[in-house]
Amino acid sequence: FKRNPNYWGKIDGNLQQVGLIEISPDELLGAHSTGGGGYGDPLEREPERVRDDVLASFVSFARARDVYGVVFAEDVLAERLTVDSAATPARRRDLRQT
Repeated sequence: FKRNPNYWGKIDGNLQQVGLIEISPDELLGAHSTGGGGYGDPLEREPERVRDDVLASFVSFARARDVYGVVFAEDVLAERLTVDSAATPARRRDLRQT
């Protein structure tokens, strides 16, 4: 492939020459994109939906705790992952105060 040197775009807020990628008919270009940022207050998301996101590997355990304020019972297998119904509201209160 080759780059088109006449394309300009913004990088970090500055106009810079970035180029386009040209590929021939017998080439293949793959791209991977991350998920969207979502909308709304993450502390308002239903804990069970956050649990489903963790099980689907869309959200890590750390993000569930630190962004969504969802705490899981520590002694269960992943297939039986359960939301800690006492610790989750407390965690969400703590996050709202920071």
